[in-house]
Amino acid sequence: MRRTPEFESTLERAREECRLLGHGFVGSEHLLLGLLGFREGAAAKFLRERKFSLSRLRQEVVAQVGKGDGNFSRENPPPSLRALGIVRLAEESARLEGSEADSLTLLWALLRDRESDASQLLVRMGVDLASWAAAVEERIGERTRRRPRTFFRKGERQRSLQAEMRRWKERMRGARDLLNEQMVGQSAAVDRVVSTLTRAWAGLAESRRPLASFLFLGPRGAGKATLARSLAPLLYGDEERLLRIDMEEFGGEEDADRLTGSNNEPLGLLTSLALEYPYSIFLLESIERAHPRALAKVNQILGRGFAVDGQGQRVSFRDHVIVLSVNIDSEYMERTNPLGFRLSTRGVKDVDVMEKELLPEIERNLGREVTEKVDEVIVFYPLEDPEFRQLLDRWSRELEDKLWQRRSLKVEVTEQITRAILSESHSTPDALRRSFLRIVENRLAAEMLNGRLKVGESYRLETGESGEVVIKKKES
Repeated sequence: MRRTPEFESTLERAREECRLLGHGFVGSEHLLLGLLGFREGAAAKFLRERKFSLSRLRQEVVAQVGKGDGNFSRENPPPSLRALGIVRLAEESARLEGSEADSLTLLWALLRDRESDASQLLVRMGVDLASWAAAVEERIGERTRRRPRTFFRKGERQRSLQAEMRRWKERMRGARDLLNEQMVGQSAAVDRVVSTLTRAWAGLAESRRPLASFLFLGPRGAGKATLARSLAPLLYGDEERLLRIDMEEFGGEEDADRLTGSNNEPLGLLTSLALEYPYSIFLLESIERAHPRALAKVNQILGRGFAVDGQGQRVSFRDHVIVLSVNIDSEYMERTNPLGFRLSTRGVKDVDVMEKELLPEIERNLGREVTEKVDEVIVFYPLEDPEFRQLLDRWSRELEDKLWQRRSLKVEVTEQITRAILSESHSTPDALRRSFLRIVENRLAAEMLNGRLKVGESYRLETGESGEVVIKKKES
């Protein structure tokens, strides 16, 4: 078990106090004296802030357990079973946090053992053990709370902590604008995601749980995967850090063990990916189709921040973002709140109303534990014609840039093409995308194959008299 020099020095001071008092074994009261005796330690600072002094504490120990005659004193007195249990509890707590045991974790473990002589002594001195333990946890949390960390490939030079923190501050300030540039019609969803990530950046996220966790609710094509994909370069500096898992594959009871592993299949999918990609976004799609046993394993990760694989190894998810995605039929959402989707009326209140309408149904299907454990529930609206127009404009500009960069062709997709595509009925953005590919990109590809589009020339895509796509050369 990893221990800090501060932890070892505290234990050595505890042994010195034991020898000084003429006792044969290091007990919990000696651990308490050692915590205060090692003045450079974080626990000593905590105790001094509460007006505790070593001399006064030593007097209280003598009054409670007495002073030995020295007949049992040893050069290196062994710990009592209770003191050994407190030390082991501190080490285990630090291991779960992914850190080293120090004086604060030792003080926390001591306060947790309410039957020890040290705890009883503190109670008689007027200490509320529960409030002290909470205060120590808070101080430990300040040290172990994470901010998003950039993934560095092997060989890349690690940046200094100060530079990294400045970079993150700048990035979080611009996160809302950056994500909104990637999304269409989901500004309320972006606001909630950014607020949650800002809370993590500020060090307010719980230290043992994932960096952030979300439940995305909405119809197919509303942008759930797009938003999750946009988080990877924002948080980890690498767009490949998005790991997508279709939870429908874990719909059977026998399939649930494949998530985290079992005796028959030691390497679970989630746990092996978490070890291979320690900083990444997990997008668990169609979570509503997963078996309850698989959901239980996901809930454990959300609540405790780790999973145990088939080899008994604890795999941490503390530096990951977990996104659970639920597909909801757009017609059901429209029936639930028929006026809430109009672009002119959408707002924060609409999101709150829709969330309240949808959550009871989600909890009936997934269980209330999922909605309670995620950091934020986010509703994605079905997209309509105004958003479809924005998507078409975006795809047109991307296509124009791609043709210029790859083929040195200048192509303009005109408003006529946009209107022609919008005149068709599209239920989802995916259907809209297929129309764009069929009407625009397929036609351009065919013309390029037949050699009708020349490098360096400029062209316009328009509609003819019968509505067909016409490609005209622009005069220079």
